[in-house]
Amino acid sequence: MKNLIVSFLALVSTLSFAQSQECVKIKASKNPADRSINLVFVPSGFGANLDEFEATVRRHWRTIEQYEPFGPQVDTMNVTIVKASTRSDSFCDFYSPVDRLLTCNMLKAYSLAGSCVSRRNRQIVVIHNTDRHGGSGGDVATATNSPHSATVIVHEIGHSLFKLDDEYTRSDGSASGPNCTSEANKCASWQDLINAGLATCESGCRNNASYTSSPNIMRSLDQTSFGHANQRNICCTFQKMTGEYPQFCEQYRNVGEGIDRYCRR
Repeated sequence: MKNLIVSFLALVSTLSFAQSQECVKIKASKNPADRSINLVFVPSGFGANLDEFEATVRRHWRTIEQYEPFGPQVDTMNVTIVKASTRSDSFCDFYSPVDRLLTCNMLKAYSLAGSCVSRRNRQIVVIHNTDRHGGSGGDVATATNSPHSATVIVHEIGHSLFKLDDEYTRSDGSASGPNCTSEANKCASWQDLINAGLATCESGCRNNASYTSSPNIMRSLDQTSFGHANQRNICCTFQKMTGEYPQFCEQYRNVGEGIDRYCRR
């Protein structure tokens, strides 16, 4: 009898957990998770309105997937919405010296994301429930449910997942990086793309002191592309994480030394 009671309580516990946790996949990879890029959206401050959180992510995603690295033709990416409790507590806030910088408790974000997606090849995006504009990049990317936040998410994933730098020319832009090259390097990293008519070389990044390619989402949120120089670097991230290139990378297959040698370098 005691064993039956224990088994019954275990079953009730399992059912309760299943009912309180929902992992909604809105994009599915053809590969197992360990050979996919796994984006996972988690909520902050939505209270009991987790359906509103899901609707917000879906609304943002309609804009995000217009950028080639997230588009319908990319078949090695999972995108999951975590509705992992009956209530979403607030664990994000704006960093006062920079009014648009949204920071969140990363341990809370890890816990929520881990209820649906393992750590391997995972990129967490926290959506904080406010109409205020802002976000941040890093191990955890953050944004809000502002109608204009979809491009913020694209930009911040550019930092967090694809390791790209800010190309804007304000004093808080980047000074150097894979897409902000020095005077000595100038645009040598993508000279082959320039020769192929796919990129440009112009001053940019912090105080216009470095060089970038044509305007893109890492410079201005009103841009509709990462630009070819950045997208080729993104192709290398896909290859490293998934073992293959998405379809949009084929345009770089035979540019210069070829994409395989470029990514190895």
